[in-house]
Amino acid sequence: MFLRGVGGNAGPIRQAQGDATRAIRGSVAKRGHNSLIAFDAMLSGPFYMGRRLGVDAQAGGAAGHVLEFDSSRVVPTANENRPVNVAVRYLIRTRP
Repeated sequence: MFLRGVGGNAGPIRQAQGDATRAIRGSVAKRGHNSLIAFDAMLSGPFYMGRRLGVDAQAGGAAGHVLEFDSSRVVPTANENRPVNVAVRYLIRTRP
């Protein structure tokens, strides 16, 4: 358990805050007759079928699909990378 000073992205004082990583997102678009839709049943974890692409005359009039990736579907995410921690107030004493 890491000790973290109060303020910023820290949780309430003396309350444990879970670990997290920043979200990772991405996509792959495929246009044409060999659509990604066949992969739909095999997708798991951070992968999922996204929006459908419109018809593209340059690709022979075929529509396409977008294969999406989103890490927040399988791991805790936040606006920072952090280990499990607890917010504390530090008291620093000095000797005269």
